[in-house]
Amino acid sequence: MKIGKWLLITCLAVILIAAVVSCVTPPVVTPKVNPIKTTEPTIPNSTVDNTTVEDDSIEESNSNVFQIKVGDKAPAFSLRDLAGNVVSLKDYYGKKVMINMWWLQCHGCIEEIPYLQEFYRKWANEVVLLAINTYESKEVLEAYKASQKLTFTILVDPNKKINRSYVICGVPTTFFLDQEGIVRALKDGVFESAAEIETMLNSY
Repeated sequence: MKIGKWLLITCLAVILIAAVVSCVTPPVVTPKVNPIKTTEPTIPNSTVDNTTVEDDSIEESNSNVFQIKVGDKAPAFSLRDLAGNVVSLKDYYGKKVMINMWWLQCHGCIEEIPYLQEFYRKWANEVVLLAINTYESKEVLEAYKASQKLTFTILVDPNKKINRSYVICGVPTTFFLDQEGIVRALKDGVFESAAEIETMLNSY
């Protein structure tokens, strides 16, 4: 009977001590951790819009350096001819002007040279023909002009300044200007006859 009594007292004491310890010791709290997002950040709309506007403005400014079309004012220029004289486009306002972009390494350019000369021999009093070369040296061009007995004006553009300002896609390219320097017709390619040149000149 005594043993059972002491056993009961011992169990009650253990339970009491455990209760006291549980009240004194604070519970362990596991912190809540938010999951890491692996998706790429979204670019704000304002950033996208600003980039687009900047790119568009760059493209627009580049395209307007001079993307020459029919109806545009032809960019003025001054270049030297084979004799070293300065020739300015403004000097020929009041006359019809043909501007032909070419070089000797272009087979199409060479093919149409006889047609240009044939045309110019007939129309020299009514139209100015300026053939702008951007690659060959003056000495090479002088020899070629003499060998072909060319009488129209050949201008040298060693820095390709006029080539860039007119933004041509290739050679030969020919612009037909009226008396006020307005582009009235253009030919992107090779003339196949002097008559074709005459037709374009008489179209305005």
